[in-house]
Amino acid sequence: MVLPAKGSFRAVDVKSLKKLTEDKMVFKVKYHNGSNFIIKGESASEVLGYALTSANQKLLKRNIEFSTDLLKAVCQADKAIRSRYLTMAEVREFYALPNTATANMKTGKGQFDTAGEIISNYTRGVQGLRVQANFPEYENQVWFIMDFEEGLVEIDDLANGGQALEILHHLTVSRSNLENLGRIIVTDLFLGNNDRFDFSTMKIQNAGNFVFKMTDNLMFNPQTQKSDVKGYALFGIDPYDPNGGFCRLDVDLARLETQQRQWKGRVLQNEPEMYAIGDTVLATLIDSLLAEAVQGKGRKETKALTKKYLPAKWDQQKADVIYGLLHKGMKDGVQQIKSQCLSRSRLQGGRKAAPQGLQSRMQALNWA
Repeated sequence: MVLPAKGSFRAVDVKSLKKLTEDKMVFKVKYHNGSNFIIKGESASEVLGYALTSANQKLLKRNIEFSTDLLKAVCQADKAIRSRYLTMAEVREFYALPNTATANMKTGKGQFDTAGEIISNYTRGVQGLRVQANFPEYENQVWFIMDFEEGLVEIDDLANGGQALEILHHLTVSRSNLENLGRIIVTDLFLGNNDRFDFSTMKIQNAGNFVFKMTDNLMFNPQTQKSDVKGYALFGIDPYDPNGGFCRLDVDLARLETQQRQWKGRVLQNEPEMYAIGDTVLATLIDSLLAEAVQGKGRKETKALTKKYLPAKWDQQKADVIYGLLHKGMKDGVQQIKSQCLSRSRLQGGRKAAPQGLQSRMQALNWA
């Protein structure tokens, strides 16, 4: 499925709109032609540190699009979600949806109702009221449209749904999952994304940003050396962290770094340190899943599961295989990031120079 081309999102094409979360502006949009997409809103003050203005619009757009394009390029095959920034004309179309409601436009709770739970805590435009003259500064919202991947489930929902053991198994016995985790980790380090895993506290920040999808394709099992794993595949989503401190690729690192806050991406030039971070992320994920998996289990079964999945209990051969694949994904991911950055920095066809923030990261990693 192809994302709508820039500038092509129109309210009249929308058949239904459903709010997916209570506390965030995340909507599932279904077109009359059957296509499904996600539209997500962020507070511009969180993303930029100040109100959204036309002068800052282009900078923000480039930051977001480079981040999402980078994750897409680094992750294996189609194991990443595409997204793009909605133009202001498209945002107006999105805000006009309540005014275009018809008998064909329904939510998950019946007819489209601007006063109902589906559009709770929305801004004036979405409530169908007249948009302010100083729009979009007044609205102070940033909107993205992204792929809707059928069957994609957050890791905490799977764990809470009794599937923690399945995810634990598929995470540790699938070559593609281990390598893709490594690729996601190094991309997050480079972009300063702490919204998936907080690299300052070395703890899971948002389990909802670790997502899996059940697949019918057999995945290679490094422990049996056969393609015999049929189950959940790890996907990369949402690499842009508006509150991470280093999301702005247009700003030089020297202006973003402080004595207390250093860019973690520097470890990409130090493989032992980089691999140690990857090992911690994997171990933390395993610990979290294992804690869910053993709930309600007897002592004997808990001991067996702990011995099988807890990294501290692995024999050297098993550890070498699992960590080796994670590290391979990280190393390959770094090379892909470097390639993408070098490509962006080439002045071809009248292209403007790469933003200072990207240049300074490349310099810090001795890539420029």
